[in-house]
Parts: sequence; structure tokens; C-alpha cells
Amino acid sequence: MKLLVFYVFFTASLAAQISQPTQILVDLTDAPRKILHAHLVIPVQPGPLTLDYPQWIPGEHTPSGPIDNFAGIVFSANGHTLAWRRDDVNMFAFHLTIPEGVRTLDAKVDFLATAAPSGFSAGASTGPNLAIVSWNEFALYPDGAPSSQVMFEPSLKVPEGWKFGTALTPQSAPGDVVRFAPVSLEMLVDSPIMAGRFFKEIPLAPEVTPQHFFDPASDAPEDLNPTT
Repeated sequence: MKLLVFYVFFTASLAAQISQPTQILVDLTDAPRKILHAHLVIPVQPGPLTLDYPQWIPGEHTPSGPIDNFAGIVFSANGHTLAWRRDDVNMFAFHLTIPEGVRTLDAKVDFLATAAPSGFSAGASTGPNLAIVSWNEFALYPDGAPSSQVMFEPSLKVPEGWKFGTALTPQSAPGDVVRFAPVSLEMLVDSPIMAGRFFKEIPLAPEVTPQHFFDPASDAPEDLNPTT
């Protein structure tokens, strides 16, 4: 019998980049128009940098990351816009050069929720009163970094009057933004957001710890109170 042992080695630069969490704010205020916004603050080191967009999504068993709906990409640092280019072969990779003295990279991106009502994370899932969002639609992370070791600090902004449900743990809600406890990219992708104008949270077995909830959302208020 042969024993195969696999080792993962990190460069000092990559280790420094993933030593601090990436902040990601997803803004759903334009969800009724099928346009979602996100702002990422990514820890970086000066020099060449390659960022990856999630390609293989857990549970989908295919390279179905919705890169064709990933738009409006702007990178900046210290108030200056940075040039970037997409990889010539891997369309899920973005190359840029980080100037000296820069430790965080700002990325503003949009996601166009305009796909046909089929498929997985790229499927139609937003409308005037409802949005179902997968975090992988906005995430960027250093090339070569394991998803279980890249940490994110997620936060969310929803339209006025909307509520939401998620497996993430809320920590604070300054103003109209809800901040969640840091999680790995692996856990973030596995914790989608369901938000809507017509939303209800129903406790299940309240005597059980940890608590469980059923969170229905709908396009119309009457759908939250089915008669049969």
C-alpha cells in the first residue's frame, strides 16, 4: 500500500495577505432593479497580485461561478484607481500591481441578477420585493489561497423596510448596515442571504440549543399565510 501525503506551501506574501480578513459589504438597495453592489477591502502587499473569482461552487459540482454577471469592477488604493487586466486563459483571474506603501485594496463591483430562471447561483433570484444572494457572486481572494483559510468580515445593507435571513451571526447594526461575525470564504459561500419586503421569522423548537428558525419570504404578503 502506498501512502500519498500532500503538502500546501505558502509564500510569505500570500501568508501576509490572508493573515487579515477581507471586508465585504453587499448593498441590496438596487435589488429591485436586478443590480447588486459590493465593496471589498482586501489586505495586500506591494507588488504583483492575482485575485480569483470563485469558480467551483460547493454543491453545484461544476465550474458554475457566475463570472458573466460580474461587472462594474473598479480597483483603487489610497484614493487612486489601479489598472487591472483579466488573465488571458483563466477568465476567473484578475491581475494588477499594488504600489509601494499600500496595505489594503478597495474593490467596487456589481452583480447583474439578470440570468434566466434556471441554474444555480447565476439563476434569477431578485425582483421588486425579494432577493436571494450568494456571497460568491461578489467575492475576490488571493490566487492560491485555500478557501478554508481566507477570512471575510461580511456586512449587508438592505432596502428600507426589508428583512433578511442567513446562517451568519449578526454582531452589530450601525445605521442601516448589519455586520456579521468573521467567517472563512468556505463558510461564507455556504451562508446565502434571503431578503425581502415580505418576510417572516418562525422559531422552531425554541427549547433546543442552538436555536433554529424557518424564514419564509415571498413576492406578496398573502403568500406568507398559506391556507392549505
